[in-house]
Amino acid sequence: MTVPLFLIPDTLGESALLAALSWVAQTVTFTMPHQPPHPSFYTDSAWVIVALMYIPCLVMVLRRRNEGELPAVVASLQARVSRRRRVVAAP
Repeated sequence: MTVPLFLIPDTLGESALLAALSWVAQTVTFTMPHQPPHPSFYTDSAWVIVALMYIPCLVMVLRRRNEGELPAVVASLQARVSRRRRVVAAP
């Protein structure tokens, strides 16, 4: 299911890239030697979709800037880690 992936792009360029990659994934999938109902068709096409659609969407999300405040638990953990680094680096 790839339709929800189209909620991820943030710019027009990312949307166009994902749309083009979906067409490439479809073309690659339907030019494979095995066609449905062959069992290997589904596993092979899944790898194509992951490589051409899910991984680029992951990159789109990871490239975004972090915004907002940290949750209290994460902020306290970050403060503890930074204090330990100062203590270790001090001597």
